[in-house]
Amino acid sequence: MKRGAPSHPKLESLGEALGLRKREVVGLVELLHHFTDTYAVRGDIGRFSNQQIARRVDWEDDPDQLIDALIAVGLVDIHPVHRLVVHDWKDHAPEYTKRKVGKGANSADPLGWAVDDVPPDPPSGSSRINPDESGLPRQGKASQGKAGGGKTPAATAAPRRRSRPRKKPETPPPDRLDPEAMAKLRDWLEGNSWWWFEPRLELSVARCLEHWRGKGETRVDWVASCRTWIGRDVERLLEPRHDEEREALREQAERRLDARDRAKSPPEPSPQLTGTDPELLAQLDFKVIDGGAPR
Repeated sequence: MKRGAPSHPKLESLGEALGLRKREVVGLVELLHHFTDTYAVRGDIGRFSNQQIARRVDWEDDPDQLIDALIAVGLVDIHPVHRLVVHDWKDHAPEYTKRKVGKGANSADPLGWAVDDVPPDPPSGSSRINPDESGLPRQGKASQGKAGGGKTPAATAAPRRRSRPRKKPETPPPDRLDPEAMAKLRDWLEGNSWWWFEPRLELSVARCLEHWRGKGETRVDWVASCRTWIGRDVERLLEPRHDEEREALREQAERRLDARDRAKSPPEPSPQLTGTDPELLAQLDFKVIDGGAPR
């Protein structure tokens, strides 16, 4: 981070947007630059999901909230090709990265900065419709009539703009997720090979909802917020210092799976007893009196 950057107005605005102290904001932006220099040297961090970026900068709350704040203060820019790029990365990157990516003395074939990439041109023969001042596409030119006095057809009507889907309203955290949402989370755990976390699932969801309820937050999709929270809990348990706790959860999950399998399988038929089988009755601790029926 450059000299004077901790007091930059952008970092102060980011701290206000995220409710962080100056030292926390400085650490977050420094981690963002380290992540970019290691995994996206051209500045194109949009190749990673918001959740992945949030994890790399040690952000524990909603990933979308982090990305929206970074864009709002001007530390990250929206890009038509790469989705997200670090603002002015060609200036903030270390010198060795500039030599590798930019036109340095030791770079015969530079990679180029992601911010300079532009969308590909449309195929030959196609035409672009440029918007006019009103924001609507311009109408096409009227086609010329044939020689000999043919009528000129009316101008082509402008195509109608597609209406954007209405955004779902944000809601406060519910007391608990419904069974369908919990089933989705279980399927998500199995899809990520985290099935062993299932015994801790309800507790992790309850903690997530309680955390955001205490902050008075609202969300459009609480299942997505719970996935973020659960993913962080799983990552913590994957650390070597939690090996014993993770193994205990794995054993508990296996016992639950076995119990479910037994509950789904049909019961085995009981053996048919007859009064003429003294040996079997003796094993079952029945008394046979005078060869009759057991009593």
